[in-house]
Amino acid sequence: MKTIDGSEEKNSKSENCTTITSFGITVNWSWPSDFRAVAARLFICPRINSVRALRYVDMMRRGRMSVEGFLETTQRHIDDLNWRISKGVSISDDMEDNLEDWTLELGEPTEEDYQYLEKEYGFTRQMLYGEVASSDSAAISSAKEMASIVKEYVKGQDDVVDSLAVPFFQHLESKRMGTTAKIKCPVVLMGPTGSGKSEILRRFGDLCDCPVVRVNTIDIVPNGWRGNHLSDVLALYLDDKCSLKDWEYAIIVFNEFDKITHYNMKQTAEDMDGDFMREIMRLFETGYSIIIDKGDGGLMSNKFELPTQNLFVVFDGAFLKMEEVVKKRMNVATSIGFNHSKNAESASINYMKYVNEDDLISWGYMPELVGRIGQVQALSPLTSDMIYQIMTTAKDSILHDHLEYCRNYNLDVKFEESALRYISDLAYKSGLGFRNVKTILSKCMNTIYYEYCCSSATREKSKPKTIKIDKDFVVRQLKVMNR
Repeated sequence: MKTIDGSEEKNSKSENCTTITSFGITVNWSWPSDFRAVAARLFICPRINSVRALRYVDMMRRGRMSVEGFLETTQRHIDDLNWRISKGVSISDDMEDNLEDWTLELGEPTEEDYQYLEKEYGFTRQMLYGEVASSDSAAISSAKEMASIVKEYVKGQDDVVDSLAVPFFQHLESKRMGTTAKIKCPVVLMGPTGSGKSEILRRFGDLCDCPVVRVNTIDIVPNGWRGNHLSDVLALYLDDKCSLKDWEYAIIVFNEFDKITHYNMKQTAEDMDGDFMREIMRLFETGYSIIIDKGDGGLMSNKFELPTQNLFVVFDGAFLKMEEVVKKRMNVATSIGFNHSKNAESASINYMKYVNEDDLISWGYMPELVGRIGQVQALSPLTSDMIYQIMTTAKDSILHDHLEYCRNYNLDVKFEESALRYISDLAYKSGLGFRNVKTILSKCMNTIYYEYCCSSATREKSKPKTIKIDKDFVVRQLKVMNR
């Protein structure tokens, strides 16, 4: 809860003024009208984050903006939300992002605040945020069922999803029962850029219904070194959105973990590498806790002790040139000559699938750390066909998002297969995997959005229109946008 000047509220009442608190915002003056109406509009408008909300309130306090003018201006946002809901369009993604920011900076709205939204605007929690993730996790009864759900969103990596479902389900079960899964071990996830590492971990994390903390490994240093430590990163994530039990079962993802050993690089930091790996190993010791200092003013004030025995640790990274390590161990020839046919066959093999403990040690990891890793999973590089499959069949794909956006404006956009195949080929050749599809689609759709997408006040009057997109259209649009 913050007062309008951004300082933490110390007392609910002061000597010379009355405090009013709504949706986490506290004003310390006699507000000229119903402050809850203003706070509700600030909270419900997806384009207004917590920082802008405080700025608007301050402007109204200083008389630089009238309350009536603010209510009139924000009415169109309320009308837009009502229109989207009436058309069956989900608003949960926008509202969840807004809630995350709001809760982190101002605090989560109270039950009374939510009741006000439903009474005054008809917005229920389900309308705003969709189905609660915990209801999905509560219904999962096996690792196989968990894998089948993730496969609805992740395509072309079935073997990796099946293998990872086991430790993630063990983690979910241990949280349900409030116990420690002693057989659960950390995992390593390898794969090139855009192959789906982040998406897989995000989907499993959602199903486990617990916090997922992504730690950029190369930005932190071990204790005893100057810089940001793991406890500093965790302190940024810890808040009141999750219970203490949830945090004790958090999933910690060490992103870009392949880079801490500086394999095949010109820089050296062997002492720091070793200290960091030893610190990581302490996460797997019984009875060890991370001491996190939230500082003053946080909901978890001062020092907080986070036990590590129930955390689930995942290491991920691209591990470029790891194939060379595997080939060397397997004595696979790389020269071209009389063995050309064998080398052609070797080029079609994903040697990352054969990474073992010796390869990880050769990469530079300490044997003591490698011995604690439960499994190593390598994603397959995405082919053009796999990218096409993700675009057309995966739930929540970026293509579906574009088509849904167009339907909001009475546009029925139809991509011909030639266009989708061309986009898939471009993304594959870029070397960025599926990540580049978003950029390509954005460039293709820019002209359509410019020509046909109108304001909420006029789109109801627009006539339905069908637009077909073929390969030639994509080629032309990319040429225009790349000038």
